[in-house]
Order: sequence, then C-alpha cells, then structure tokens
Amino acid sequence: MKKHYQNLLSSIKADHKEQLARIRQQRHALADHLEGVISRCARLEVSVKESTKELLRERAEKQTLQIRVEEMQTSIEQKIRELRKRIDESDHGTAHAEIIKLRTENEELRVNVDDLKVLLEML
Repeated sequence: MKKHYQNLLSSIKADHKEQLARIRQQRHALADHLEGVISRCARLEVSVKESTKELLRERAEKQTLQIRVEEMQTSIEQKIRELRKRIDESDHGTAHAEIIKLRTENEELRVNVDDLKVLLEML
C-alpha cells in the first residue's frame, strides 16, 4: 500500500510539474503577445499624434488662405466700385484715354480674380 501511495504521489507530482510548465509556457507566450500589442499601440499613438499635428497645421494654412482670399476679394470689389465711379464721372473728352486705362486695370483685376479662383480651388 505504501508503494501504491508513493506511485500515486509521484504521478500527482509529475502531473503538477507538467501543468506548471504549460502554465509558464502560456504565460511567456501571452507576455510576448502583450509586448507586441503594446508596441503596436505605441506606434499607433505616435502616428495619430503626427497626423493630428499635420491636420491642425493644414487647417491653420487653410484659414490663412481663406483670410487672404477674402481680403483679395474685398480689394477687387473695391477697385471695381472705384472703376465704375470713375467711368460715371469721366467726361467725353478724356473718355477714350480713361477707357483704355480702365481696360488695363480691368485686365489686372481679371488676373487677380483668376488667382483668387486658383486659391479657392486649393481650399
């Protein structure tokens, strides 16, 4: 009977050691997997931070461009009003020279409007 208990005890010890070895192996595998997940999360966090900074920078640039476009549009509208006023006020004797001057200024304004359209398309 003593030998039977010794055998049973040896068998239980061996099973326990095997189970401990499996648990240790699983723990090491899980720890390795967890390290990989943590590493991927850290890389993702860095990527998100960089993307957020880039997005904020692009938004700031867009706001700056929008302000610039609005200023250009206001300036162009003001010049157009001034040109119309000058046309209305000009007399017939100087009308031809004034018209040529106005056409030149009008062309310059068209170029500015084209530039404005390009900026708007960039937004």
